[in-house]
Amino acid sequence: MALSPTANFTNSLKRNNDIFPILTIAGSSTIYLSTRDVTVESQAYDGRLLSAPGITSSIDLRNFTSRTNNITLRLANNGYAPTFGERTNKVVTIYFATNGTLSALSDCLKVFTGRVIGISKLTDKEISVNCEDFAAWRLNKILQEQLSGLTGYNTPVKGKFKPISYGDFTENTSTEASPGFCPSKDLRPAHLITHDSSFVYYDEGLNNSGGRGEIYVESIDRFVPIENATTATSEKFNTNVIRINNVSDTTTNKTFFKHTVRLSPVSQVLKANLTNPNMDIEVSPTNAIDDNDLSNVTASTSGSSSGSPAGMIAAFSGQLLGAVKTVKLVMVAKNLSSDIPDGVINLSIAHIYQNGSGNDTLSTIHASDVRTSTGWSGTNSWSSFAGEVKYTVTKDITSDWNSGSAEGYEQGANLTDVVVVLRLTAQTSVQKLTVYSLYLDITTYLEIDKTVSRASNSMEAVPKTIYVGQDGTALESGYTELVDHGPTEVHENILVNFGPGDIIDDTSQLAVENNYIADGAVRCTIDDPKMTVQDALNKLQKEAGFIGYIRPSDGKMHYLIEDGTSKSIDADLTTAMYRNASFATIPLSKMLWKVNFNFDKHPVSGTYLYSASYTESPTKATYAFSDTSGVITLNQDWVNDFEAAKNLLALFKVQRVTAQCEILDPTLWKLEIGDMITFSNPPADFRMRDTDANYTDYQFRITETTRTVNSLKIKAMEVHKA
Repeated sequence: MALSPTANFTNSLKRNNDIFPILTIAGSSTIYLSTRDVTVESQAYDGRLLSAPGITSSIDLRNFTSRTNNITLRLANNGYAPTFGERTNKVVTIYFATNGTLSALSDCLKVFTGRVIGISKLTDKEISVNCEDFAAWRLNKILQEQLSGLTGYNTPVKGKFKPISYGDFTENTSTEASPGFCPSKDLRPAHLITHDSSFVYYDEGLNNSGGRGEIYVESIDRFVPIENATTATSEKFNTNVIRINNVSDTTTNKTFFKHTVRLSPVSQVLKANLTNPNMDIEVSPTNAIDDNDLSNVTASTSGSSSGSPAGMIAAFSGQLLGAVKTVKLVMVAKNLSSDIPDGVINLSIAHIYQNGSGNDTLSTIHASDVRTSTGWSGTNSWSSFAGEVKYTVTKDITSDWNSGSAEGYEQGANLTDVVVVLRLTAQTSVQKLTVYSLYLDITTYLEIDKTVSRASNSMEAVPKTIYVGQDGTALESGYTELVDHGPTEVHENILVNFGPGDIIDDTSQLAVENNYIADGAVRCTIDDPKMTVQDALNKLQKEAGFIGYIRPSDGKMHYLIEDGTSKSIDADLTTAMYRNASFATIPLSKMLWKVNFNFDKHPVSGTYLYSASYTESPTKATYAFSDTSGVITLNQDWVNDFEAAKNLLALFKVQRVTAQCEILDPTLWKLEIGDMITFSNPPADFRMRDTDANYTDYQFRITETTRTVNSLKIKAMEVHKA
């Protein structure tokens, strides 16, 4: 986005008026300086500025970063030195002026706004003042508010900072009365603070969206809702907390961190691998153990004594947390025969263990005909289970489950070597049963050791982190909330809440935001107290593939995304407009033929749930890349979008041309980083990839500017060729 000089300024340049700097340094009394004694809009400017400062700004299209170099102001020391003790962190504003713009400061061209950061040289003749762009907020820590202790709590909260989460999260739903599979891993963490006789407290930080806390069960890789967790946020310890009811009497209640999950078996067990399977016709259970009530498998007897029973065997796996409260066995099925008589279907849970001879033996924990008279329940009795209607039948097998010690093992919450067995036992007629699903609905709770004091026992069993699936939208009072969680929107929100709130260029922000597939592309929790605003912004930029940069002229955050497509051109340069032109190509080491990207980070393990790649096979062949050279991998912890990978490949799949020159035409000194240019008649033929193309088919984006009152030097990279 080019600078916007007024018509008076542009006309003055056309009349070849001299250009000179004028600047102000704020303080108790403003200093007005120039390289000559001059009056602008009735304000006198002292001509003791010894030289015109140079201002360099740049962007990096590969790493999605930007910078503005510090500048140095050289002043003749004539009574100014004592005042500079009050000038640190004060505003510095630099304009370019001409003889034709002296009547109004608004006709001058503002090229820099920043602040004084120190004095690098002080003599009796000269003061050198160091300045940087007005972005001291870059070093601000994201986490600034701390938790505080309360009387009566032995709570180690000193030094703990309130975290913040952004994103669209998805909670799991599962209760003892209505079990669920708990498939979502899109959750945010809440860390343990402390407990009292009523509740266990977890820190939601600056968020106050609330949500039911969920416990992570590593062995099955599921996040399971805690039934005695409150869903609303409350305030305590100077933070927002999520509470878990602290029920101590588990003997009668068994509700301490109670949670329920529905589990399918994870693998087939072959009857050939068992000593006593009691099954002749075996079918694969694959479609019955896939967490899907649509796919199915049909078991069928042969109708002869030599071909029965028929069915399937499938194994569970994993270790649940705590102790078992209830276990229910569930089957979803339909009958393809005219009817299935009582005693034909046998559904059992068993455990495979080593007997004295060292052979695997199928030992039954529970075996029962699937019929209402044996305790099975459902919307219809099993005796009327006929035709093409799908039925769900359930039986509570808790007592049988917990009696495993009689079989030589302690069952508990361990699922390893637990199998479910379905048998059709009819031997004189053909019987067919289509099975859609086999489940275990298991409710567990955390045990409390009542042999130790209450002060210590619960904290040993309590998870140090729980997880919440409510969106990270609502924030506590004093912070600006965010509804949509796109990359630039989160970028802006961090600036508003933890930096200056009024520096966003809304036009460029919206233009970049429209490149992303969904508003909720960002999911993240910031809980590292060392993370600065700049750290967070750079991370968002790198993972989402855009550049946010402070334009020196206005001090505002502008947004840019490069996707290798054709753009509107800000200036077509002819040889009369510049000098000292030089062209080159990017090195082979910067070229890419493949970009891998990993995204949707697991909230506990740190692994990524998904990965994908963009490839450009012609590039690999043309430049003789190996399978591993010309390849990069992007690990996207926060941003779940493909834009960065796609655009990097589009930009660096060819050996792009670079250019640099010094602009002679003063009317073009308005050019800025990010602007698009072409060279219509260059002094050297840079068409290295296509000598038949027009020069203007090669479009360049300006990546660096060095600006003085009488010079503009630019660097640029070709980003598109028609």
